[in-house]
Amino acid sequence: MGWAVATRITLRLAGPKDDTTPIRFRDFVKQLDLVRRALKETDRVVTESPNGSVVFGVVDLKRSSPAQIVLEAEPVRPEVDKTEVVVGAFCGALREIQDRRMAPVGFDSAALRAYQGLVAMMGVGLSEFAVICNGSAIHLTRELHTNVEAILGPKHYGVGTVIGRLEKINLHREQNVFTVYPKGGPARGITCHFARSQVEVAVAAVSQHVEVTGRLTYNSVDPYPECVTVWWVDVDEGAGRQAPRLADLVGMAPNATRDELSEDFVRRLRDGW
Repeated sequence: MGWAVATRITLRLAGPKDDTTPIRFRDFVKQLDLVRRALKETDRVVTESPNGSVVFGVVDLKRSSPAQIVLEAEPVRPEVDKTEVVVGAFCGALREIQDRRMAPVGFDSAALRAYQGLVAMMGVGLSEFAVICNGSAIHLTRELHTNVEAILGPKHYGVGTVIGRLEKINLHREQNVFTVYPKGGPARGITCHFARSQVEVAVAAVSQHVEVTGRLTYNSVDPYPECVTVWWVDVDEGAGRQAPRLADLVGMAPNATRDELSEDFVRRLRDGW
C-alpha cells in the first residue's frame, strides 16, 4: 500500500468529554479489543495466515489524558518475519478507508467491518482516537464508519443454495442462526437465519454437510453471500464418504458364483460380451 513504517503503532485515546477526562477502564479495554480485531483481520488478509503471523506486545503506556499505548509487532516464527508488512498494511488501510473511501486491495467484508468497529466508541466512551504510524497521526472519526458502508455498497439479493458443513448454531433468545462453512469459502463461514419452526431440523444438521436453500444477501465486495434467510435445509448423507477401494470389495459377496469356480464364472461372463 506504499506505507513505509517500522513495527510500532501508537494508540492515543481521550475520555468521553475531552482530553482532561480520564477514560473509563471498561471503555479502554473495549477499544483495545477492537484494535486487536482489526490487526488480526489485517494479518489474515495480507499474509493469508489463518492462525496469524504476528503478535503485538505493549512496550510503553502513558496513563495521562489522553492515554497513550505503544504496540510493537513480533513475528510468531522468527524465520518468517511479516511484522512490517502487517503494520504497514494496517496504517495504509486506515488512510485508504477514511481519507479516500477505498477498499484496500484484498480486503473482504470481514476485514472492513473490523476497521469499522474502530470508531464504535467515538462519541460514547471516547472523544478522540488516533493511530500514530511512523510519527504521523491518523485521527479516526465516525466518517470511517460511513465510508465502510459506502464501500460495501447497497445489498443485493438472490435465490440460491449454499453447500457446506454446519458447525455452529445459536438458539439463545431465539436468535435462531447457524453458520455454514463451504469448502473454499470465507473463513468466517456464512451466517444463516432460520425460523422457529426449523429449529429441530437445524439442530439435527449440526456437524453435517448440508445444502441450505433460501434468499441470499450479497454486498458489493465479497463474491459469496453475506448471509442467508433459510427456506429449507437438506442434509447430504453421502458427503465426505470415500469411494470404496478394490480391497474393500473382497469377500463382500462370497456366494455370488454359487457352486461355480470363480475362474469359470468370469470366463463365462467374458464369453457373453
